[in-house]
Amino acid sequence: MAKQNIAPQLANPTLAAFYDVSAPQIDALIKDRTFQAAFKAFNVDAAAKAFNNFTEKISSYNNIHRRERRLWSLKLGRGDVPSDLEGEFVKTIPEMRKTFKEAFAEIDKVVDTLSQAKFDKVVEKHLTPLMANLSNDKHPFTQVVTEYFRKVGCAPEMMTEFRRNFEVTQYNFMPVTGGTLSGLRKLTNEGVQAQVSIMDYTEKEGFSYLRGKCGPPAWAVAVAKILASVGISISAWVVVLIIVALFATLLIICNASSPGTWLRTQCEKVNAKFPIFNF
Repeated sequence: MAKQNIAPQLANPTLAAFYDVSAPQIDALIKDRTFQAAFKAFNVDAAAKAFNNFTEKISSYNNIHRRERRLWSLKLGRGDVPSDLEGEFVKTIPEMRKTFKEAFAEIDKVVDTLSQAKFDKVVEKHLTPLMANLSNDKHPFTQVVTEYFRKVGCAPEMMTEFRRNFEVTQYNFMPVTGGTLSGLRKLTNEGVQAQVSIMDYTEKEGFSYLRGKCGPPAWAVAVAKILASVGISISAWVVVLIIVALFATLLIICNASSPGTWLRTQCEKVNAKFPIFNF
């Protein structure tokens, strides 16, 4: 597979740039028999259906969550939130909570497909070094992953918050999961439950857990159990980050593969079923 022939096959210039700077790692991944076995066993249809459902549902959730963040800013800036605005937002929480839980139920299904295909070692050996590039804003891999989160409605402040929390791990999450993708489920479920507990509290008490006129949100949380939940809730996004990074990498491999190779059958499905990456 000649490097100079790859970029023209990648319609997405950011993906092409990613391959250009990561060709040795991508080529090593393709040649790895563990990857080959996992990719052949991968149920693309099931994974794509669940991932696209997640994308749709988390986009809906983020539409509401952005309103919540604006109300946080009001509370922190002026000391209170007008009661009518707070009341209107509280009415949306049941829908918000339901959508959030449904979204991460779909992510569980994606994890199942990856675990069944035995992608664990692939992620640990090959994806983790690629994900270390996320510390660099200008790296094409960072731009690909960031663009996905932007398209599903994550505000720049939300993405900055993710990075601040994740960079201390150098984006190597596998050690805390016992080296398995299924081990991510516990981490994700803890994060989901923490976020749900914040929504539950807000539904009953409004934004009373925030102090007015008091610095950034983590400093402004006046209720201890909510402060703990804020810190834990970020972990729900670890598995999403890994899955987005893996699927972006698969798309690069597929677009870079030559006709007639063993990759093509699976790749035709991958290219067709992940439209979110067509940017």
